[in-house]
Amino acid sequence: MIIQTRLFGEIEIEEEKLLTFPSGLVGMPHLKRFILLDREEDSPFRWMQSLNDPSIAFLTLEPQVFRSDYHVMVQQEEVAHLGITEETETLVLCIVTLYREPKTLTANLQGPLVINVEKRQGKQVILLENQYTPRHDILQEIGHGRGDRHGEPEGNVLELKQGR
Repeated sequence: MIIQTRLFGEIEIEEEKLLTFPSGLVGMPHLKRFILLDREEDSPFRWMQSLNDPSIAFLTLEPQVFRSDYHVMVQQEEVAHLGITEETETLVLCIVTLYREPKTLTANLQGPLVINVEKRQGKQVILLENQYTPRHDILQEIGHGRGDRHGEPEGNVLELKQGR
């Protein structure tokens, strides 16, 4: 499949690599189909290109790259429709924003993208924990890997970890 994008021009993608967000993204429910693009070989950043609107692409990053203690805890019913359980291999990404002035790089840790790797379906979840913000400064965090934990999940809460 060949698509025309604003940022990357014409690119060829494999349909089996498409990601579907059945509910869309927060504030953008019409954006449901995406493809992850690795534009630079050794970069931890990946572009999530919308197939619904070729002018939209989000820069993403796995939060553990700069925040080693980052964890996603969600109610089981919030991700059940994606087939996610504690044993499911998940990919957690955060949307990154680069500000020109002052030069700042932030990540939305409060609204991560949770993806069932096998089913290639995802959801943007909103974490209600106060420790994360939608504009977490990545540059301040780099080199300060945190290892502290914030309690254990209770009841129907799943703690999602990458690569399960």
